[in-house]
Amino acid sequence: MAALGPDEIARRVARELPGGAVVNLGIGIPTRVANFVEAERGVLFMAENGIVGVGPRPPEGGEDRDLINASREPITALPGAAIEVAAEGVRLRRELRVPANRIVWHRAHHKYMLIGDRSKAALQSLYPDGHKHLIKLHISAKDTGRLLGWAVVTVSRLKSHRYFGDMRLGAIVDMLAAPEDAYRVLSGAVAAVQQSGADLVVSNHSDRRWNEAFERAGMLQWKTNFHLFLSPKLLQRFDPVEEYNGRFYFTRGDGHGPTQFWLVDD
Repeated sequence: MAALGPDEIARRVARELPGGAVVNLGIGIPTRVANFVEAERGVLFMAENGIVGVGPRPPEGGEDRDLINASREPITALPGAAIEVAAEGVRLRRELRVPANRIVWHRAHHKYMLIGDRSKAALQSLYPDGHKHLIKLHISAKDTGRLLGWAVVTVSRLKSHRYFGDMRLGAIVDMLAAPEDAYRVLSGAVAAVQQSGADLVVSNHSDRRWNEAFERAGMLQWKTNFHLFLSPKLLQRFDPVEEYNGRFYFTRGDGHGPTQFWLVDD
């Protein structure tokens, strides 16, 4: 009898799985099993790199390079799939739409002196549905389930880059949470980018409390080519600016088109 190939073995294993089973996939041949289980059987697959809700391998040309299993092979994520990380007691859920952040926005925006609009409508404009390079995350407390904040991250493969050379560069593009939740939200975002295979993680933030969270998470300060220029009216409002700019909230996501600003009085 001829030996079975990897796909034949995976197909044989798939036939043995009962409907509604929860299956942790290892590396190697086990990663192929999800390719041979029909969605209507309700089997929930977990990848060992922390993705819950793994679907079959995408068709050629439809790969998302930020969505891989523990063998670094491309996979798909079923609706409602989640990314679980061991990072300061937080739970991450990768959303396929802009995070419904109304709770976070109303909880957080008044705690910053000057912040760009991050309401649901504004985020839909900045980070539209279907953008294949954006990873959009809800970040919640693992013990209570309380929504802490959200983050938008990317992982890009660079080649002969002027500053970074050849690597997978992760970027925390945008995020929002109350200052007291900054570290847990940030540590969760960093862990998600690392799980996507990033060699280096970069971000930009103006708020002093968030920068303290970045340092606590092990990130280093470096020079930036992002600059903030205030209109004469805003300069007058925040005079002397040195007393206020530590509570201005600007990230890499700001500056991509018209922005409505929110001011908070002392």
